[in-house]
Amino acid sequence: MSQRTKMIAEIWGYRGWNVTSVTYERPDGRIVTLIEGFLLPADVKIVLHVERRWTSRCANCGAITSKVHEQLKARRWRDLPWAGREAEIEYAPVRVACKRCKTTNVELLAWADPYQRQTQRYQQHLALETASMPVQHVAALHGLD
Repeated sequence: MSQRTKMIAEIWGYRGWNVTSVTYERPDGRIVTLIEGFLLPADVKIVLHVERRWTSRCANCGAITSKVHEQLKARRWRDLPWAGREAEIEYAPVRVACKRCKTTNVELLAWADPYQRQTQRYQQHLALETASMPVQHVAALHGLD
C-alpha cells in the first residue's frame, strides 16, 4: 500500500476496512492516469477500492461469521464529495451463511444500509441539505434523478 493510499484510508475512517487502491474515472468509465504537475479534469471522479480486514458480520443479526456462502460482483456506493470531486466506494461483498439466525445474507457493511447504493453519511448530507432548500434543488445540485 502506497503512502497516498494509507493517507486516504485514514481519512476515509472506517475501522476494519482497508483502501487497497484509488482510481480516477471519467463519466464514461475510462480510467484517468495521474501525471505529476498536471491537474485532473473537473468531471473526473474518485473511486476508492476497499477490502475487509476483519471477519464479516451477518447483516440480519450482527453475528460474526466466517462461513462465506458466495462471493458477489463488485458494487459501488456514492460517497460524500472529496476535494470537490464526486467519490464512490467499490467493494465486492460476500453473502454469508449465519449459524445464529440460520439465514444467508449479504455481509454487514460499515458505510451503507442493505439495498442502498449511497453511503449513510452521503444520505445524511442530502437530508441536511433538503432541510434548507427544496428537494428538487438538492437533486439538481448532486446530479440525482
